Amino acid sequence: MVKRVSHIAIAVSNVEEAAKFYEEKLGLKLVGREDVAGSKVTVGFIPVGETRIELVQPAASDSPSPSSLRPAGRACSMSASRSMTWRLS
Repeated sequence: MVKRVSHIAIAVSNVEEAAKFYEEKLGLKLVGREDVAGSKVTVGFIPVGETRIELVQPAASDSPSPSSLRPAGRACSMSASRSMTWRLS
């Protein structure tokens, strides 16, 4: 049985620009940012209740992250969402 969604990862071309969308349109705020050197990505964190939106920005052209996490051309693209983590009981 699914208890909650832990996080939703959304590929973006720029974490800061995408975060502006969530703040201006939805009132949600970026609360943290992490550079993940091993994956060559930058991740921005936006809490939504017990769930968080993770804005994932490739940090290098040779980022080993899957091509599904490449931006879809806009600062915020819901169609780029490819990762959802479930907490199960």
